[in-house]
Amino acid sequence: AVWGFHWYVEKQEVPRNEAGDFIRRLYVYGTSLYGLVILLLGLGVILRHLSGQAYDPIFATQVLLPGQRSLWNGATQNALALFLVGGLFWWWHWHRVSRGDVDSVLRQVYLHLFAILGGAVTVIATLSIVLFRLLQWALGEADSAGAADQFRFLPSAVAALISGGALWGYHWAVVRQESATGVVESLAARQVYRYLLAALGLGTLAAGLVILLGVVIGVIVPQSGQELLRAEWWRNPVASAVTLLLVGAPLWGFYWSGVQRDAGAGLLERSALSRRIFIYLVLGIAVLAALGNLSALLFMFLRDLLEGQLSGQLVQDTKWSIGALLIAGAVSVYYGLVLREDRQALPAPEEPSTGTPPVRKAVIALATEADRPLLRRMEAQFGIPVRFWQRLDPDAEAPTLTDEELRATQERIAQAPGDRVLLTIDASGVRVVPYREV
Repeated sequence: AVWGFHWYVEKQEVPRNEAGDFIRRLYVYGTSLYGLVILLLGLGVILRHLSGQAYDPIFATQVLLPGQRSLWNGATQNALALFLVGGLFWWWHWHRVSRGDVDSVLRQVYLHLFAILGGAVTVIATLSIVLFRLLQWALGEADSAGAADQFRFLPSAVAALISGGALWGYHWAVVRQESATGVVESLAARQVYRYLLAALGLGTLAAGLVILLGVVIGVIVPQSGQELLRAEWWRNPVASAVTLLLVGAPLWGFYWSGVQRDAGAGLLERSALSRRIFIYLVLGIAVLAALGNLSALLFMFLRDLLEGQLSGQLVQDTKWSIGALLIAGAVSVYYGLVLREDRQALPAPEEPSTGTPPVRKAVIALATEADRPLLRRMEAQFGIPVRFWQRLDPDAEAPTLTDEELRATQERIAQAPGDRVLLTIDASGVRVVPYREV
């Protein structure tokens, strides 16, 4: 009743201006996220009990405690209550209140940074745990004596995979549907999402390579001291390294190759703010990691040298730092080359020799696939990226513009009112349409 009364007051009294809409959206998407979390918690507990009911009779000896003799116990009832209440809150705010609000920045934050990224991290982390436990059982030193205890986590893993996969898959389908409308905020948020997952994959891959290099160094270099008592110390680290490599390499390769393909197709991806932030953050972290591990290596080397204890054991003691230094150096070199390639691909600023005013607007071109060479000429002439929207009408033809006509188009864009223009390109030429988002 209290919630309904204040909802009615908000509908009647809160002004429909920019500030009022922001506060309303903050409430709507915040409550949607809160309801979604409660829904997923309830769903996870229910799925955990269902899969546990199937796992325990098959693989483990059952110890039935009072109140746990059936699936319909207190924990399941509480989980169902959470699922229903959270689902009702999420459904009302997400499917009813926020319907059609596709141009909201807060909507994109909810979709990409919380729902999709949260689901992706849940699935990836759960798969990593499952894979590590399998490899630990096959190659490493298992924590438990029997398979039933080693894989007792499987019911929880199944629940997390189903919940996280549903969260990821549903919201990704929503993003794909809304991206077809060409909303700028949705496209920018999708860029951020791809770079976030590329960063997650790169970090996982780098950690796996560091562990693998450390193991290789530790096996090759002669051991001494307590390490001689543990000849198979490398088994669990190898299981960890293989797990991280199998998870991180496909994740980073898929998303990074995707953004690299887009970068090769035009200047828009290369000049994107999300790309520059990603590359500079990776470079910064890699350089700091390299410097930190190099400092640790120098410290331990000088310490043993001054104390007269310098020996091959130093390499054993510093194997993880050596691996981190090598991987951080390789990452910094690679992304340094990527950054240099991006800078070389961007057109150098030139002083206009004909007095043509510079273009300082966001430009979108509605054109066919055959117009891409013309768009590249525009990017070189204007000195800015041109966003490409593809026309689907089959009878559209590509125009032929001379350099003089291209400069005239640049002048019309520069003189158009506002800070956004849409170029409609067909056989008759280029039409400049200034617009603004409302």
